[in-house]
Amino acid sequence: MIGKFSFYIGRDFLYSIFTVLVICIILTYLIDLSELLKRTSNNNISFSVIANLALYKLPNTCEQLFPISILFGSMITFFRLSKNNELVAAKASGISIWQIVFPGLTVAFVMGLLIITIYNPIASKWNETYQILDAETFKDGINISSLKYKTDLWVNQKNTEGYAIIHAKKSIKKNIELIGVNAFQFNKNNVMVLRIDSDTATFKDGYWNMKNSWLIDNKLKQYRLDNYLLETHLSEQEVKENISFASTVSFWNLRRTIKQLEISGIPAIKYIVHLNFLIALPALFCSMVLIAATFSMQSLRMKNIIITIMSGIIIGFLLFIINFVSKILGNAEMLPPIIASWWQIIITILISLSVLLKKEDG
Repeated sequence: MIGKFSFYIGRDFLYSIFTVLVICIILTYLIDLSELLKRTSNNNISFSVIANLALYKLPNTCEQLFPISILFGSMITFFRLSKNNELVAAKASGISIWQIVFPGLTVAFVMGLLIITIYNPIASKWNETYQILDAETFKDGINISSLKYKTDLWVNQKNTEGYAIIHAKKSIKKNIELIGVNAFQFNKNNVMVLRIDSDTATFKDGYWNMKNSWLIDNKLKQYRLDNYLLETHLSEQEVKENISFASTVSFWNLRRTIKQLEISGIPAIKYIVHLNFLIALPALFCSMVLIAATFSMQSLRMKNIIITIMSGIIIGFLLFIINFVSKILGNAEMLPPIIASWWQIIITILISLSVLLKKEDG
């Protein structure tokens, strides 16, 4: 009987979560489409291009919405069980709160595993395509001094003179063309000997072709060149990996990318934080189910049921916001990555479990 009841509740969880998720996906797509249409109001860009951009952006955005979908879906499930008096009947039959909550936790945990192992690689690939299409679509009018959508890309490379550090505001054409470029050439004694400011830099075999460049040497003399070739020992694949966004690297490639960045001397903190938050995702989903159980497993005869449910929604949103802020603090190296990704989840789970234990004991 318990097995059938668990299957019934698990199926209800899946149905509610996916219903909320589909609604979120539709709303998110319409919002993204509206924002992109605003950006193209002064450009002659077809609607089909904008629709494709919004579509490629969707999987990565939805990845951020999964915790909220699980929270709302879980609350709907527990609310429905309470409304139909199924919770009362289950408790009267000797079924504990843990046996009622466990199917939801199982569904949430398995969803978390599937998202980081299967969904995330797909979303990362689509997000990479979106970044490329977005850069190529809105390329016109971009220069060094004026760029609306900054991304701050860094490349650290070796060459025969020593090494060079390249900073760019944006990348296009699968990350082999940079826009808004500042390059700093150092000799083998770690002394900067040249600064190059260019509108664009295109990667070729063994060098960067920097167009419309201003050069400033260590004696502060300035030179103007239409083209300047900056030597590099990087391969095309290494360039693409070094300047990718963390969200465009799949879960399976993150460790390798982090290792390559560290070897190149490029800070990999954003990738490390992103990896830790992905690993913590199943636990975050489970914490959302526990929050829903804490605030939704109530009798409908309670006077303040609406306030209780609204409190659960507010707490869930606060956890989502705190999780987002923690990621920012982790990226800024104000918190260690493992602490930034886990502290709020652990506290939420412990508090929720203590409340549920109190309810179980009456």
